[in-house]
Amino acid sequence: MGRAEIFTTEEIKKTQTITTLEIAEMMDVPHADLLKKLEGRKDRKGYIQILNEGQMSVVDYFKKSTYIDAKGEERPCYETTRLGCDFLANKSTGEKGIIFTAKYVKRFYELEEAIKPKRPQTYIEALEELIQSEKQKEQLRLELDRSKDWYSIKRVAALNGVDWKTFDWRKLKRTGMDMGYEVKKIFDANYGEVNTYHREVWEAVYPEYEI
Repeated sequence: MGRAEIFTTEEIKKTQTITTLEIAEMMDVPHADLLKKLEGRKDRKGYIQILNEGQMSVVDYFKKSTYIDAKGEERPCYETTRLGCDFLANKSTGEKGIIFTAKYVKRFYELEEAIKPKRPQTYIEALEELIQSEKQKEQLRLELDRSKDWYSIKRVAALNGVDWKTFDWRKLKRTGMDMGYEVKKIFDANYGEVNTYHREVWEAVYPEYEI
Protein backbone atom coordinates (compact mmCIF):
# COMPACT_ATOMS: atom_id res chain seq x y z
CA MET A 1 0.00 0.00 0.00
CA GLY A 2 1.21 3.50 -0.84
CA ARG A 3 1.60 6.24 1.71
CA ALA A 4 -1.60 8.20 2.27
CA GLU A 5 -1.40 11.75 0.95
CA ILE A 6 -1.72 14.45 3.60
CA PHE A 7 -3.69 17.63 2.89
CA THR A 8 -3.31 20.79 4.94
CA THR A 9 -6.39 22.79 5.88
CA GLU A 10 -5.36 25.59 3.54
CA GLU A 11 -4.86 23.19 0.61
CA ILE A 12 -8.31 21.73 1.18
CA LYS A 13 -9.89 25.20 1.22
CA LYS A 14 -8.19 26.07 -2.07
CA THR A 15 -9.21 22.91 -3.92
CA GLN A 16 -12.81 22.46 -2.75
CA THR A 17 -15.58 24.25 -4.64
CA ILE A 18 -19.36 24.18 -4.98
CA THR A 19 -21.28 25.36 -8.04
CA THR A 20 -23.41 28.46 -8.30
CA LEU A 21 -26.35 26.11 -8.90
CA GLU A 22 -25.98 24.80 -5.36
CA ILE A 23 -25.39 28.31 -4.04
CA ALA A 24 -28.54 29.63 -5.74
CA GLU A 25 -30.50 26.82 -4.09
CA MET A 26 -28.99 27.69 -0.70
CA MET A 27 -29.88 31.35 -1.21
CA ASP A 28 -33.36 30.48 -2.51
CA VAL A 29 -32.86 32.61 -5.63
CA PRO A 30 -33.00 31.79 -9.38
CA HIS A 31 -29.63 30.74 -10.75
CA ALA A 32 -29.99 33.32 -13.55
CA ASP A 33 -30.26 36.12 -10.96
CA LEU A 34 -27.09 34.97 -9.23
CA LEU A 35 -25.23 34.91 -12.56
CA LYS A 36 -26.36 38.49 -13.23
CA LYS A 37 -24.81 39.58 -9.94
CA LEU A 38 -21.57 37.87 -10.85
CA GLU A 39 -21.39 38.86 -14.52
CA GLY A 40 -23.31 42.14 -14.39
CA ARG A 41 -25.72 43.66 -16.86
CA LYS A 42 -25.50 46.38 -19.50
CA ASP A 43 -26.30 49.05 -16.93
CA ARG A 44 -24.39 47.60 -13.97
CA LYS A 45 -21.02 46.02 -13.29
CA GLY A 46 -20.93 42.52 -11.91
CA TYR A 47 -18.82 41.29 -9.00
CA ILE A 48 -16.34 39.59 -11.35
CA GLN A 49 -15.69 42.75 -13.37
CA ILE A 50 -15.20 44.76 -10.17
CA LEU A 51 -12.74 42.18 -8.84
CA ASN A 52 -10.84 42.24 -12.13
CA GLU A 53 -10.66 46.02 -12.14
CA GLY A 54 -9.37 45.88 -8.57
CA GLN A 55 -6.62 43.53 -9.81
CA MET A 56 -7.91 40.71 -7.65
CA SER A 57 -7.39 37.08 -8.69
CA VAL A 58 -10.94 36.10 -9.69
CA VAL A 59 -10.12 32.38 -9.82
CA ASP A 60 -9.51 32.49 -6.09
CA TYR A 61 -13.23 33.18 -5.81
CA PHE A 62 -15.04 32.04 -8.96
CA LYS A 63 -14.04 29.70 -11.79
CA LYS A 64 -16.14 29.66 -14.96
CA SER A 65 -17.65 26.27 -15.72
CA THR A 66 -20.67 24.62 -17.38
CA TYR A 67 -23.34 22.06 -16.56
CA ILE A 68 -25.85 20.01 -18.56
CA ASP A 69 -29.46 21.04 -17.98
CA ALA A 70 -32.58 18.85 -18.06
CA LYS A 71 -32.79 19.28 -21.86
CA GLY A 72 -29.27 17.97 -22.31
CA GLU A 73 -27.96 21.43 -23.20
CA GLU A 74 -24.76 22.94 -21.83
CA ARG A 75 -25.28 26.00 -19.63
CA PRO A 76 -22.88 28.38 -17.84
CA CYS A 77 -22.19 28.30 -14.13
CA TYR A 78 -19.28 28.97 -11.77
CA GLU A 79 -17.30 26.75 -9.44
CA THR A 80 -17.10 28.78 -6.24
CA THR A 81 -14.40 28.46 -3.59
CA ARG A 82 -14.85 28.90 0.15
CA LEU A 83 -13.44 32.40 -0.33
CA GLY A 84 -16.07 33.08 -3.01
CA CYS A 85 -18.83 31.94 -0.67
CA ASP A 86 -17.44 34.19 2.07
CA PHE A 87 -17.59 37.05 -0.43
CA LEU A 88 -21.22 36.32 -1.38
CA ALA A 89 -22.20 35.94 2.26
CA ASN A 90 -20.80 39.40 2.97
CA LYS A 91 -23.03 40.74 0.20
CA SER A 92 -26.11 39.07 1.71
CA THR A 93 -28.17 40.58 4.49
CA GLY A 94 -30.94 39.63 6.90
CA GLU A 95 -32.16 36.15 7.69
CA LYS A 96 -31.44 34.84 4.19
CA GLY A 97 -27.81 35.85 4.59
CA ILE A 98 -27.59 34.06 7.92
CA ILE A 99 -29.18 30.89 6.52
CA PHE A 100 -26.90 30.93 3.45
CA THR A 101 -23.82 31.30 5.66
CA ALA A 102 -24.89 28.38 7.83
CA LYS A 103 -25.56 26.18 4.79
CA TYR A 104 -22.33 26.83 2.91
CA VAL A 105 -20.19 26.51 6.07
CA LYS A 106 -21.78 23.11 6.71
CA ARG A 107 -21.31 22.09 3.06
CA PHE A 108 -17.61 22.92 3.06
CA TYR A 109 -17.17 21.12 6.36
CA GLU A 110 -18.65 18.00 4.73
CA LEU A 111 -16.32 18.39 1.73
CA GLU A 112 -13.29 18.78 3.96
CA GLU A 113 -14.23 15.73 6.02
CA ALA A 114 -14.72 13.67 2.85
CA ILE A 115 -11.24 14.47 1.52
CA LYS A 116 -9.35 13.76 4.71
CA PRO A 117 -7.55 10.41 4.45
CA LYS A 118 -8.78 7.78 6.89
CA ARG A 119 -6.23 5.21 7.99
CA PRO A 120 -7.36 1.60 8.38
CA GLN A 121 -7.63 0.55 12.02
CA THR A 122 -7.05 -3.19 11.62
CA TYR A 123 -5.29 -5.64 9.29
CA ILE A 124 -8.67 -6.67 7.83
CA GLU A 125 -9.56 -3.05 7.10
CA ALA A 126 -6.17 -2.50 5.44
CA LEU A 127 -6.67 -5.61 3.29
CA GLU A 128 -10.18 -4.52 2.31
CA GLU A 129 -8.83 -1.07 1.39
CA LEU A 130 -6.17 -2.66 -0.84
CA ILE A 131 -8.76 -4.85 -2.58
CA GLN A 132 -11.03 -1.85 -3.13
CA SER A 133 -8.10 0.13 -4.56
CA GLU A 134 -7.30 -2.65 -7.03
CA LYS A 135 -10.97 -2.88 -8.04
CA GLN A 136 -11.02 0.85 -8.71
CA LYS A 137 -7.87 0.59 -10.84
CA GLU A 138 -9.43 -2.22 -12.87
CA GLN A 139 -12.64 -0.23 -13.32
CA LEU A 140 -10.64 2.78 -14.53
CA ARG A 141 -8.74 0.57 -16.99
CA LEU A 142 -12.03 -0.74 -18.38
CA GLU A 143 -13.39 2.79 -18.68
CA LEU A 144 -10.28 3.89 -20.57
CA ASP A 145 -10.56 0.92 -22.93
CA ARG A 146 -14.21 1.73 -23.62
CA SER A 147 -13.41 5.39 -24.23
CA LYS A 148 -10.93 4.75 -27.04
CA ASP A 149 -13.61 4.93 -29.73
CA TRP A 150 -15.90 7.37 -27.94
CA TYR A 151 -15.32 11.10 -27.99
CA SER A 152 -17.02 14.00 -26.22
CA ILE A 153 -17.60 17.35 -27.90
CA LYS A 154 -15.05 19.10 -25.68
CA ARG A 155 -12.47 16.41 -26.36
CA VAL A 156 -12.82 16.78 -30.15
CA ALA A 157 -12.82 20.57 -29.84
CA ALA A 158 -9.56 20.41 -27.87
CA LEU A 159 -8.00 18.01 -30.39
CA ASN A 160 -8.79 20.39 -33.24
CA GLY A 161 -8.22 23.70 -31.45
CA VAL A 162 -11.76 24.98 -32.03
CA ASP A 163 -14.63 26.18 -29.85
CA TRP A 164 -16.85 23.34 -28.60
CA LYS A 165 -19.88 25.29 -29.88
CA THR A 166 -18.67 24.40 -33.39
CA PHE A 167 -20.32 21.00 -32.97
CA ASP A 168 -24.04 20.26 -32.83
CA TRP A 169 -24.79 17.55 -30.25
CA ARG A 170 -28.31 17.08 -31.67
CA LYS A 171 -26.91 16.15 -35.08
CA LEU A 172 -24.40 13.79 -33.48
CA LYS A 173 -27.11 12.13 -31.40
CA ARG A 174 -29.50 11.80 -34.34
CA THR A 175 -26.84 10.36 -36.64
CA GLY A 176 -25.67 8.00 -33.91
CA MET A 177 -29.17 6.63 -33.44
CA ASP A 178 -29.46 6.08 -37.21
CA MET A 179 -26.15 4.20 -37.18
CA GLY A 180 -27.04 2.14 -34.12
CA TYR A 181 -24.85 4.00 -31.64
CA GLU A 182 -26.58 5.47 -28.61
CA VAL A 183 -25.01 8.34 -26.69
CA LYS A 184 -22.72 6.91 -24.02
CA LYS A 185 -21.77 8.57 -20.74
CA ILE A 186 -18.08 8.11 -19.92
CA PHE A 187 -15.90 9.50 -17.17
CA ASP A 188 -13.30 11.87 -18.61
CA ALA A 189 -10.35 12.82 -16.40
CA ASN A 190 -10.50 16.41 -17.70
CA TYR A 191 -14.25 17.03 -17.86
CA GLY A 192 -15.90 14.53 -15.49
CA GLU A 193 -18.89 12.51 -16.71
CA VAL A 194 -19.66 13.55 -20.29
CA ASN A 195 -21.80 12.50 -23.24
CA THR A 196 -19.72 10.81 -25.91
CA TYR A 197 -20.34 9.77 -29.50
CA HIS A 198 -18.73 6.90 -31.40
CA ARG A 199 -15.79 7.57 -33.71
CA GLU A 200 -17.83 6.45 -36.75
CA VAL A 201 -20.56 8.97 -35.88
CA TRP A 202 -18.01 11.79 -35.69
CA GLU A 203 -16.46 10.75 -39.00
CA ALA A 204 -19.90 10.70 -40.63
CA VAL A 205 -21.03 14.09 -39.30
CA TYR A 206 -17.71 15.98 -39.21
CA PRO A 207 -15.31 14.23 -41.60
CA GLU A 208 -13.15 17.36 -41.90
CA TYR A 209 -12.08 17.21 -38.23
CA GLU A 210 -9.38 15.01 -36.70
CA ILE A 211 -10.55 12.22 -34.38
